[in-house]
Amino acid sequence: MPISCGRGRAFFSSGTGPPGPVGSRGRWLLLPVLLLVTTSCDSPSEPGAVAVVHMTPEERSLGVGASVLLTAVPRDEGGRALDRPVRWESSHPERAPVDSVGRVHGLEAGGVVITASSQGVVGRAQIEVLQFASLTAGGGHTCGLTVEGTAYCWGWGPFGQLGNGGTDDESTPVPVAGEHAFATISAAGGAHTCALTREGGAYCWGQGELGQLVRAVSGSGDGPAHSAVPLAVSEELTFTSLSSGGLHTCGLAGGGEAYCWGHGGYGQVGDGHLRDRFEPVSVVAGREYSNSSAGGLHTCGVTPAGEAHCRGHGEFGQVGDGGEDDRWVPAPVGGGMVLSSLTAGGRHTCGMCREGRAYCWGWGHDGQLGNGSTADRVLPGPV
Repeated sequence: MPISCGRGRAFFSSGTGPPGPVGSRGRWLLLPVLLLVTTSCDSPSEPGAVAVVHMTPEERSLGVGASVLLTAVPRDEGGRALDRPVRWESSHPERAPVDSVGRVHGLEAGGVVITASSQGVVGRAQIEVLQFASLTAGGGHTCGLTVEGTAYCWGWGPFGQLGNGGTDDESTPVPVAGEHAFATISAAGGAHTCALTREGGAYCWGQGELGQLVRAVSGSGDGPAHSAVPLAVSEELTFTSLSSGGLHTCGLAGGGEAYCWGHGGYGQVGDGHLRDRFEPVSVVAGREYSNSSAGGLHTCGVTPAGEAHCRGHGEFGQVGDGGEDDRWVPAPVGGGMVLSSLTAGGRHTCGMCREGRAYCWGWGHDGQLGNGSTADRVLPGPV
């Protein structure tokens, strides 16, 4: 009888089963026994030809001098991985060569297509080699500008401070959304980032509930909770520099006028009030500044004559006027120094004289004042 594959094999055998009922003549009858033996005619099918070469990752940015290891897995039409040889090639080996195991080395800036082929089937990965002209570090993220002015960010991203349209953390550089050509970028804020275009237009992205990003897109006057893409700060003002603080941002306009926006609860905005600002407001006193730096909860600037002024939170002496009170408007830094630049940290400030001498003041608990002590200073002291 026919055998059906996958269901069972049936055949008869006589004389092996139990005796049947007694016949008419009193003899035992041997009945045939039907034996069912399960079997299968299926055999493992052989892997087919290569249908696709799966590349991981398919896109990646890396800086000049860095490398990344790509993987290429040939698969058949059923998606099964095949043990097949893979040949690697780079579209621009002078820019980013690839070795026999898929490791790509960035040598010079530009785009490169890496191919992995097996049995005539090709997989592709797009590699962008980056050469940075400047870098800035924030509370948990980092951003950089390429020589062409394209912004990339990486690191902590839950508030959109990476600017790539998402809120995931990124362990490699991702491009900031939009086709802006930036001249400077500042990510020193806790969770927001700001940048200037070459024409002086200011853009910010990331955390914004206290006004760090200025007004909402709708123009309601309320700051957006956050934005994962750059938002324009002002349609009227252009700036020559920007500085992102902990929860506020400050910029210098063309004539040296200082403007700030964002959290102002300690006077760091410098307009004489303790309130958050959802649009750029002018710093009082009418002074011109050549340098401005926004810190954690305070802000400092240097005039063209080299005079330093600070305002905002002063509990640890970071304002530098000899006291520990908050200042709502710029207060002259003591010591009579002529500074060329300064930078405001979380709770301390440092400045540099034209001849190269450095001074610091404010919180010194961790030795950040550089004077061999861990005591706070309410006036500048030499490093």
